[in-house]
This record gives sequence, C-alpha cells and structure tokens, in this order.
Amino acid sequence: LPQSDGSLLSTSGSATSLEVDWDSRRWSAFAVSQATSPGLVLASGFTDLQGYRQNVAGYGFHDNWNEGFLARANGFLRVRDLTWWNGRPLDRALTFEGYAEAQGRWSLNVVADLAGRTWGSDAPDSPTVATRSLMLNLGWRQLSWAQLGATVGGGRTLDYASGVPATFRTEALRWGGSAASVAFNVQAKRYELSRESDSARLIRARQLVATATWQLPAHVYVKVQSFVVRYDGLEAEGVDKYLKALVGWQPNAFTGAYLGWSGQRQRDPLALVATERMVERGIFAKVAYAIQF
Repeated sequence: LPQSDGSLLSTSGSATSLEVDWDSRRWSAFAVSQATSPGLVLASGFTDLQGYRQNVAGYGFHDNWNEGFLARANGFLRVRDLTWWNGRPLDRALTFEGYAEAQGRWSLNVVADLAGRTWGSDAPDSPTVATRSLMLNLGWRQLSWAQLGATVGGGRTLDYASGVPATFRTEALRWGGSAASVAFNVQAKRYELSRESDSARLIRARQLVATATWQLPAHVYVKVQSFVVRYDGLEAEGVDKYLKALVGWQPNAFTGAYLGWSGQRQRDPLALVATERMVERGIFAKVAYAIQF
C-alpha cells in the first residue's frame, strides 16, 4: 500500500490457527488459538495492518429429557483473550450462556458477559474499560400461529462514536408462526444508549419489522419484508423505511427463481429542509438451477 512518504507497505504476512475439540454425551469442551500477522492480505482483499492474537476456550453441558418438567437444558462457559500483535490487550472476557426448555414449550435463554475492552481503535493511549451485559430471552412455542418471545437486556459498554463509557438497555417483542399457507414474523425492538457520566441519551432506536410469506399452488410464493426505524438522541435523528416484495417459484431444492421490487426512504429532521426522500429503489431477480451428478 502506498504511504505518505512514497514508500510501499509490504503485504506479506502469516496466519495460523489451532483448534482442539472434545465431546461426550453430555459434556463438551474446545480450545482455539489464532494469530494474524500485520500486513496479511485477507481473502476479502482487506489488509490487516495491525495483526492480532486470539485465544478462546469453552466448557459446557447439554442434555435432553423425555419426562419431568425440563425437556432440554444446556450451559456453556467461554473465555476469550484478544490482543494486538504487539501484545497490547484488545478484548478479554468471560461469557456464560445458558438455555432451558420446559415440557410446555416455554424456554429461557440467559447470556452474561464480563469483559475488559479497549475502544475501537489501535491507538496506544486507548483506555481499557470494564464492560458487562446481561440478556434474557423468554419464549413460548405451544401454538403454531403464536410463536411468542420477549427479550430484555442491559449493561455497560463503549460508545464507539465518541469512545466514552455508556450504559445500554434493550427490549424486544416477537410474534411469529404460520396459519394455513401464510408464515409471518413481527418484531418490535427498542435500544437506548446513554452516556455514563451524565446519563445523557446518545441514541435511541425504535424498530418495527414485519415479514410474511404466502405459499401458493404450483410451488409459487409471495414474500413481503418491511421495517421502520426511528432514531433520536444526541448522535442521530431520523427515520428509515424499507419495503421489499417478491414473487418466487421453487419446485425443489435445486431450482428457484424470483422477481421483486425494493425501496428505501429516509427522513433527516436536521437537514435544511426536513423532508423524506427515496434513497434506494430497484428491481431484482434471480434464477438458480443446480445439476447433481
């Protein structure tokens, strides 16, 4: 890569990875060590200028039951250590994830994360901030047309726009399922990020997402996806709207085709003239056929 002094930066480098896994009927464990040296050109074309070293290990339990209150349960404890190539810490964390499902199709998922994390840059003076998060997901899947779920969570994180410690909280409600030839999913989400020092709201995002698929005769289907996201706070103000609709045909797993339309609109209330405008609109199509031999 060309530098400001006219020299070229070497793009040679190395990448190593070692993984060990162990599994039994109820218990499992793994350990992974990876390293990417500076200057390595990745498959995507991106050049890793800094390089990193990562070590991850985990130990967990899983089991199913045919009788009693619990139907399934699992828990996993993971440790990760991510550093820059020169040894400076980037992310060190301890994560626990647990899942339990009762015979009545109730389920509970818990994810807790404790980390020491630097800001999203590699500057030598980047501070290391202790972050934490706790997420709870409750679900009920007894009825095919009422697959319900709720998520609540919060914790301490970093605001990557400014690099200051911040607190976040999030809530979500989900309703999905199928009835006759229609499958649908509706989600309402809210995410709020506040500066830790004075509780000032940095950003709040409220999102409503809806998808639906109608299965028609002769392997034809109609699918619609849409969302509306509203932002407000010190860092962002605006509204995004998106709609996609398509008609498809898929007679088997190896053949498929669809034709659709998509459009996205955006409103910026801070612009000189606060109007809603179309930012993307187009027609898309795909035909796929696979030959097995």
